[in-house]
Amino acid sequence: MNNYLNRFTSMLDEIRSQAKINIKTYCFYPPFSKAQIAEIERDFDVVFHESISNFYQQIGGFRLEWISSDEVEDEAFRVSGSIHLIPIEQVLSGWENDEWFNNLWFDWMDESQKKDLKRLKPFDYFNNDDSGCTCFRLKDKTLDRNLQLHSVDYGTHQLDFGFEVYLEKLLKTRGFYGWQFLLAKDRESLFNYEDLYAFFHSQIPQLFPNTDFSEFE
Repeated sequence: MNNYLNRFTSMLDEIRSQAKINIKTYCFYPPFSKAQIAEIERDFDVVFHESISNFYQQIGGFRLEWISSDEVEDEAFRVSGSIHLIPIEQVLSGWENDEWFNNLWFDWMDESQKKDLKRLKPFDYFNNDDSGCTCFRLKDKTLDRNLQLHSVDYGTHQLDFGFEVYLEKLLKTRGFYGWQFLLAKDRESLFNYEDLYAFFHSQIPQLFPNTDFSEFE
C-alpha cells in the first residue's frame, strides 16, 4: 500500500527547507477509520473505489499554500502552489451541506446545467477565488475514476487519469498552481495555455531541479 502520510510529510519537509519558498498555511486532517468510511458510503448511498478509501484512511485531507519569496515586478507572475484535499464527507456534501451550491452551480443556471454540475464532487479545491477544483464525477452510485477539472473561468475539462495518478502528479509538482490545466484533455483550447506552459517549465525546474517534469510537456 502507498504510504501517503509519509510521502506528503516528505513533500512538506522538502518545501519547508527551500530558502526561496514561504509556506503560508498547511495542515493534515485526521484520517478516517474503515467504519467511518463505511458509514459515509451508507449515508450518501455511494461506493468508494479502494484507492479512495485507502487514501482517506491514511490522510483525512491535506492543505498547503506556498509562495516564492523572489522579487517580482508583477504579483501575477509570482510562483505559488496550492493544495486542498478535502475530507471525503465534505467532498460529497459541500462546504455547508449544500452540495456545492454557489460554488459549482448557481440558481441562474438552467436545470440541465445544474444537473450536470451537481454530479461533480470536488476533492482538491485549489483555488477559492475561481472555484478551481479537481472533481470526481458521481455516476451510478460510484465516483468515476476519470477526473474532471473545473473552474468558473475555464469551465469543465476532462483529465484522462484517475485518483491515484492524480496524487502522484500532485506530489511531483508540489501543488504548483495551475499544473492540472497542463494535462486537461483539451488543454490546447484554453485561452492562455501557452503562457501557463511556458511559466511552468521556466519556473518549476529552478525550484526543484532534481525532479523530471517531462511528463507535463
